Amino acid sequence: MLSVLRRRTLCHTPIGPVRWIAGSGSGSGSGAGRSIRYAFPPAAARKQSEAYKYPEWLNVYRLGSAATLWLGLSRVCTFVIFGVGACLYAPGFYFSPEHSNWMLPAFIVGSAVPMVAVVLASGPSVHAIKIQLPARARRTRESLLKLANNVPPHTRLRLECMKVLPWPTKTDVYFADLTRHAPGWREGLSNLQHTPLVNKASPYEATLWHSFVRRLLGRYYVQRDQSKDRSSAPGVWEKMWEQIPEDNALHAGRQRKAISRPSAARTELKPLTPPGPRLKPSTRP
Repeated sequence: MLSVLRRRTLCHTPIGPVRWIAGSGSGSGSGAGRSIRYAFPPAAARKQSEAYKYPEWLNVYRLGSAATLWLGLSRVCTFVIFGVGACLYAPGFYFSPEHSNWMLPAFIVGSAVPMVAVVLASGPSVHAIKIQLPARARRTRESLLKLANNVPPHTRLRLECMKVLPWPTKTDVYFADLTRHAPGWREGLSNLQHTPLVNKASPYEATLWHSFVRRLLGRYYVQRDQSKDRSSAPGVWEKMWEQIPEDNALHAGRQRKAISRPSAARTELKPLTPPGPRLKPSTRP
């Protein structure tokens, strides 16, 4: 074992897997098998690794490091403001004989306002998006662009974003479950929404509680006006973004679909007949 490690240290030769060969039973040995360790991996494994140009999880969107650091620090500052106001200033006013105890809830609520405003107003800021590529799209850029022009609905995306906490978390979603919208006072600072197909048909989807949870956990913000594409495959995310349906168009499509449903069977209308007895045709000689 020491000799093998010494040879690996001196020549830096990659050692491949062990292949066991059974002994023939002749010679000075006891007939036991012997092992041959290849210096390089098999040719089939090398060809398979060289055939793929892109990894299985390809980065198609990446936010700048400065913007990611700024978002994290802003959320940390809101937590610091809440901690200082609730743990330092509030007890000081509570034990002070010169101030009223009514200042205690005012300090706690006031220090929590920046944190709650940042969490509710701004959606989770996405700083990286990865797509799971099939084997056919990992070989050339032409095959990758062909997939980007027509993304299958079951394609998995991995969103790395900052939600309530100031450190990034990973969320796997399907491409068919995404809708986009313009930021506004109702949607907040977000332009991407994740609603699974199972929840779209739920009767509780329009309730106030579900809308609050979806606003807090199901909405994201993807920066669109980047001066430089920092992803591993530039231009892929732009093609994918155009295929994400808009939320307003989706609701309009649902309304049109609901209106175009066949109604109940109508009663047949009989032809109108003029009132009074019918005149017999006169026969002239």
